[in-house]
Amino acid sequence: MRNSSRLKRNTDFRRVYRQGKTLSDKNLVLIYRKTGMIDSRIGFSVSKKFGNAVKRNKVKRQLRSICSKLLFEIRQGYDMIFVVRVESRNADFEELSESVYKL
Repeated sequence: MRNSSRLKRNTDFRRVYRQGKTLSDKNLVLIYRKTGMIDSRIGFSVSKKFGNAVKRNKVKRQLRSICSKLLFEIRQGYDMIFVVRVESRNADFEELSESVYKL
């Protein structure tokens, strides 16, 4: 996934949390906000309750891989944050990809 397609700054995350709309699944929560930009940007949030840094980074890598394939199907001009639920600790790659496609 390109760097221009990623949400990185804390101010961008806070803006999406404050002004965004929410969709949820058993594994993920999607918070999205329409912007006036050309590209859509995606960010990921994994709580420390999920596990240690290795587990958190692994699930973020998996989500980045799923979203990079999906990026061309996403409408232009949205900021999105995928929040990983603690209950999805035992979810495998297929379950995560189903959740992403569903949301």
